[in-house]
Parts: sequence; C-alpha cells; structure tokens
Amino acid sequence: MLLKSISYIGDCNRISEWSYSGLELQDINLIVGYNASGKTRTLESIKVIAGLLSGELKLRSSFEKFKLILSDNGEEYLYELHVENGEVSSEKLSIDGNVFLNRSEEKGINYIFSNQLEKNLEFSIEKNELAVIGKRDKIQHSYLEKLIKWGEHTVHYPFGTEMGRKSLLVVDYDEQDTNYSDKRKTKMLRYKSPSAVTGYLKYGLEKYGKEFIEAVTKQMDEIGYDIEEIGIGNVDLDESNETHQGIFVKESDLKSKTYQYKISQGMFRALSIIIHTTMCVKEDRASLILIDDIGEGLDYNRSTSLIKLLINKAKKSKIQLIMTTNDRFVMNNVDLEYWQVVQRNNGNCKYYNYSNSKQIFDDFKFIGLSNFDFLSSEFFSMQIKDSVL
Repeated sequence: MLLKSISYIGDCNRISEWSYSGLELQDINLIVGYNASGKTRTLESIKVIAGLLSGELKLRSSFEKFKLILSDNGEEYLYELHVENGEVSSEKLSIDGNVFLNRSEEKGINYIFSNQLEKNLEFSIEKNELAVIGKRDKIQHSYLEKLIKWGEHTVHYPFGTEMGRKSLLVVDYDEQDTNYSDKRKTKMLRYKSPSAVTGYLKYGLEKYGKEFIEAVTKQMDEIGYDIEEIGIGNVDLDESNETHQGIFVKESDLKSKTYQYKISQGMFRALSIIIHTTMCVKEDRASLILIDDIGEGLDYNRSTSLIKLLINKAKKSKIQLIMTTNDRFVMNNVDLEYWQVVQRNNGNCKYYNYSNSKQIFDDFKFIGLSNFDFLSSEFFSMQIKDSVL
C-alpha cells in the first residue's frame, strides 16, 4: 500500500495550531527545508497516524485532524480522522469513492459495511478507540486489514540518534543445559524499533544465514566502509549476570573486532539503517520507511552514497521512502524530482513538489544553478508570485 498524500492539523482552532498541506508523495521523497520548518514534525505526524491505525498507539489528549489517501493495486483509500481532546469526533473510510466506514459522534452516525451481509451495519464503540481497530474482522470487514497492515509496516528512524548503538541483546538459556549456545532464545524487540538492530541482525542471520550478512557487508562497502566481517558476539558486562550480545565489525585495516558501543556513531547509524532496510527487501515487505535527518554524522561521500543506495533499494523493492534533510550537500546529490520543499508561514506549512508545481521545478533545471539554490533562493515561491502578478 502506497501513501499518496496526507494533510494534517494539530491543536485545531488553538493559538498553537500547526498544519501542513500539499504533501503529495511518490515512491521516493526527500523533504527539504530550513531548520524549524516542519520536516521532523511532518514525519512524526505520519508516525502517529500509522501507530494509531496499527493499534500500537492510543489516542493522545489532543485536537488533531488527519486526511490520508493511499493506493493499493489500483484501489484508492481515503481515510479521515478528527480527534478532539483524545476522543474520536469523526472517522471515515472511502474506497474508490464508496463509503465503507462513517462515524460522527456529533451527528450520531456510526455505520460500517459488512462484506458477508453486503450492507451497512450500525455499531457502537468507545470514543477513545478507532473504529478501524475496534471493528477489525477479517471476514466482515476485510478491507480494514490493508489500513492496519500499512500502519504496522510504517517504520520511523531518527537518523541523528544512537540508532540502537547502546542497546544490547539479552539472551535467555536453560541453565541446566551446558550446551545452551545452540538452544538460546533471543528476546527480540519489534523490528519497528530503531534500537532493535542487534536483535534484527541476529534474526536475519538465523533466518537467511550468511547470505544476509554478506548483503549487509556488501552495502557497507558500497558506501565507503572497508569491512571484512560483521557478526553477533557475547559482550561481558560486569554489573550484570545476564548474557548480552552485540554487533561487531572487523575492518580491513584493524587487527581486532570492534563491538557496537565502540563503533563510530556515523558508521553505526549507516549500519543500522542498512540492516533494517535489507530485512524489508528480503521479506518482500511493503513498507513506508521514514528517515529523519538522513546522513547526519556522516562525511559527504558516505552520506551521499548511503542516500543513493537507499534510493536504488526503494526503486527495486516495495519500500516507499521519505527522508528529511537540511544539508546542502545531500540536496545537491538528490534529483529535484524527489524533492518535497516545505515552507512555513506561522503555523502553516505548504509543500511544493513535482505533483503540484511541475512547471516550476522544470523551469529551474534550465537556469544551471545547484539544487540547493532552488531552496535558498526560494525560487519555487517567487515563481508562483510572478505568475499571480
């Protein structure tokens, strides 16, 4: 399922209201803008609606509106949600223009279409619960599964953070078994957690064998890290009686292995995102991957190489990619075709992209300036003003 567009309003009708519109998405997207323009908050809002639709998040004590358009094999899903003070005010799902779910607490309308009975059914549900989750039924309302799966397969990675570097794996084993190493069971965090990368690499090794490790190693080499070996090994912690494991790398110019807590932050961030995305590809999973501050902590060559690798990976898989940056070097190495330029005016953010401003983007290419100049000169907004005049 592909997210085609989304608009959002937070703190509706309040002095702190914040919103964005015009975010029409492709398979590959790079959100660009100045600091505090709304890039991170946009990804956070997508993460929130995905978490609500998957049932992993509960409604917050907030006032917000979401409007999403998703597509799946030619079908168009329109989902709208209005939350007031942590309770659902309205919720609506239309598929190809036909309403399958309609809920309005103000008007007292609550009905959902039944596949089996081929008619609408009235329903009652708690105000702090989404009907998509509360009425989940693979027989009666099978169409809800696609929305829920989309939420489950949306993953958010804040690239400027540790990305799991300080999170080791805890291993359980049978104390009565002296040969426990072959029978230990891994306590894995869900793959959606950036901090679960150690367990995720172990899972990939157990499921796909050396093929998985070789794929990760090859990609690290492609972005400029000369690594001979990547693996999982036991880590001794004096203050703990539990068995812990961590990722290690063996670089070609070093004699010993380097464990994850000593790996440079930039290298580990790159390794983490490569491990996660490689698993998405291996499992042929349709996933929306959100990466905030892509390339943060990496040098120019490795940053641009990583982004090119991720773009190529998205082109050849079911991954939909949304990245953010304010780095001019990153911008100059990502085609304008993938750009989402955000411009903030007070609490309202407007997005400019190839879908809603194609002529402007095409005109700029003939000027001969760098991609960064498209943002720094505010060419996108000047052109619109000129056309209005």
